[in-house]
Amino acid sequence: MRSNATILSIGAAVIGIAVVVVSEVAGISWARIIGIGLISLGGIGVGIASGLGDERPGRWLGRLRDARVALGVALTIVMVVPVAAALVGAVVGFFSAVGSGLNPAVVSGGGLIALLMLAAAVGSVWISVRAIRRAASPATAAAPSEVPAGEERG
Repeated sequence: MRSNATILSIGAAVIGIAVVVVSEVAGISWARIIGIGLISLGGIGVGIASGLGDERPGRWLGRLRDARVALGVALTIVMVVPVAAALVGAVVGFFSAVGSGLNPAVVSGGGLIALLMLAAAVGSVWISVRAIRRAASPATAAAPSEVPAGEERG
């Protein structure tokens, strides 16, 4: 029963993706809602089937646990790349707008904001990577002084 539900859920998600692509190409905006609904139902179905399924994790889950630090770091970087690219474009736009007859205060303010946001985006990656690596290291076990009173360290 579980495998049938998983197959149906994956099928619904795939059909939903196809409907969204076709609606985007054909310009049928109302069909996107149907596609998004199918994708959501498929994801919910896979989640329920996985969560309520067999207690034994598969081999792939063990490999996923082994690679969790690398996956976390990679996903953090991938998620910030579009933001950083847009902000680099804003900074480049700032330098091309200087001397173009636009209000210098507005151009300078926009450039400064873009530069600060770019620094914050890069800084957030650095902070995230440090936190992911620290959380995965065995040295982060609670020290005896950090264990609340009445609880034992596991």
